[in-house]
Amino acid sequence: MGDRSKRRARETVTKTMSSFTELLAPGHGKELMEYTVDGIRNSKKVTEEQIPLSDTLISAVKNCANNNVRNQILSLVALNYTKTELLELIPGLTPAHIDAARKHARVVGPGLPLQVKPTPRDRLNMDKAQHFVLFMLQPDFMQVSY
Repeated sequence: MGDRSKRRARETVTKTMSSFTELLAPGHGKELMEYTVDGIRNSKKVTEEQIPLSDTLISAVKNCANNNVRNQILSLVALNYTKTELLELIPGLTPAHIDAARKHARVVGPGLPLQVKPTPRDRLNMDKAQHFVLFMLQPDFMQVSY
C-alpha cells in the first residue's frame, strides 16, 4: 500500500470513528475518541513488572536440560509471540522448539505438565525362564554345524 493510499485510508477510518463516537456520545464524540485511542496506545506498553518475568522465563528456557520441561515453560509464552520474536528473544532456540511448545500449549495446556501414562509390562516368571533355558540347552535342539 502506497503512502497516498495509507493517508486516504487513515482519513476514512478517522471520519468513520468520529461519526461513530459522536453517535454513541452526542456532543462528546471527540473526547470518547481520544480516550479510546489513548487506551489502545497504553495497552501495548510493557510494564516494568513484565520485564523481570520475561527475563526469568528466558533464563529458565536456556538453562533447562529436559526437553519436556523446556516445552512446558516455553508453552507459557509461545502462543503470545511470533517465531521471529521468540528467536530474537531467546538465543539458541530453534523453530522446532517453538513448534513443539505451541503443540504442547494446544494439546496439554500452557504450562501444564505432560501426563505420561505408564506402559504395562509383562514380567517373565522364573519358572518360565528356567524352562526356556533348559529347552535351549537340550541336545536335540542344539546342533552345531561346520
